[in-house]
Amino acid sequence: MLKRLFAVVLACALLWSGFALAEGFEFDISVFEDDPNFEVEFDDMDDTGKIQFAEDSDMTGMFVGTSEDEDGGVVLGDMSIVITEGLPPVLGIGAYYFADDWAFIDEFIIIAGSNRYTFEVECEREVLDDGGIVEAFIIAFSDESIGLVEDIINSEETTFRYRLSGDDDIDGEMLFSKDSVKLLYETYVASGALENDFSLVETVCPCEIKSV
Repeated sequence: MLKRLFAVVLACALLWSGFALAEGFEFDISVFEDDPNFEVEFDDMDDTGKIQFAEDSDMTGMFVGTSEDEDGGVVLGDMSIVITEGLPPVLGIGAYYFADDWAFIDEFIIIAGSNRYTFEVECEREVLDDGGIVEAFIIAFSDESIGLVEDIINSEETTFRYRLSGDDDIDGEMLFSKDSVKLLYETYVASGALENDFSLVETVCPCEIKSV
């Protein structure tokens, strides 16, 4: 499992890399640079970068989802911020489902607070050396779907029900470091990022939100 966890961290870094810094957007990156909990990677030769929790911080963007499925599948992932060409700086997650059999995931559904969030996702799929499989997807939060992050922070619950929907439905519970999520979100808000237009993000990563 430790080997798989390392693979997830590495894969998340690859998935969230290589994006160009967008011009003309509200974003004060200094609020992250001034906080030792964050690691800000920025290449001023091509304006690419990523913001995540520093390795020596007590905070973490990692999260885990247990599965009720008989094969004992597990979801592992990371929450971070990327800056994409033509888009405002985006808070999002890279998630990985490890199991013995394919689920062919096309939706990620999670309930937090009094809301249900249904994200349409496109997966990359790979067979691992040990014969297991991994399905990986990315979610970018818009100024509306980021309500999920707010609901996680404000909820009295410590775990959140989720479903990976595809050819098979995988149900389980997901655990986040709520203090870490709160710090990341509040710093993101302080940066002014949510003052931007997220209409294109909503098109690229659609999410249906319903009260439950």
